[in-house]
Amino acid sequence: MDLILTGHQEKFICLIGSELKQWELELKAKGLQMEEQRLADRKRERADREKKGKPEEQQRKNQEEQR
Repeated sequence: MDLILTGHQEKFICLIGSELKQWELELKAKGLQMEEQRLADRKRERADREKKGKPEEQQRKNQEEQR
């Protein structure tokens, strides 16, 4: 069974196809932005933990030296 489309229907289908492709590209871009943000958040959290850990580490070294 063949589907016979008019010129107008073909243009409409092509338009929908291009809209879907555009949405796909926008979703991919949004996904990449979210991934970059998540990585930046992790990096910032790691740096914060390291900053907090350094004074504790220094205190531990000082205590060991005093013994």
